[in-house]
Amino acid sequence: MITDRTPEDVSAARVLRAKIQGGESLTDSEIQQFERGACTINMLNRISAETARLSSLINKSGYSTVRTSSVLYDDSHIFGYTEHYKMLSDIERLKTDFYVFNDTPAVPVYMYGYQEANDIERILVDIGRMYDDMVSKYRECDTFYCGEE
Repeated sequence: MITDRTPEDVSAARVLRAKIQGGESLTDSEIQQFERGACTINMLNRISAETARLSSLINKSGYSTVRTSSVLYDDSHIFGYTEHYKMLSDIERLKTDFYVFNDTPAVPVYMYGYQEANDIERILVDIGRMYDDMVSKYRECDTFYCGEE
């Protein structure tokens, strides 16, 4: 997950996009830089997969939240309003149905700005951290023995 994009990353991605449109290939480090500064299929797939993973974990832990499955986007897919709305709605449901930190950002209304993309991925990271922390406390809280004689 990428949570620290900057305006410089967006500027670099614009330069790299022009290079791609000009028919040039990118190096591995240029591809990584492009991923930081642009909304790509990889970003959408990463968000979709993490949302589905967290949804599954949270539901298996006894919390009721949105049940979502990972969507694998490819070059032929047009990511439109319906997909955009569903992705953000699923993240909002995860956030409201589980736990987040006090400083976890609000779910933005769109994801195409660098700060909005940071916020979306930060929300998922925070939910994942909260879940991992909860699971790590099971033994400490005797959850394994709760109700046993």
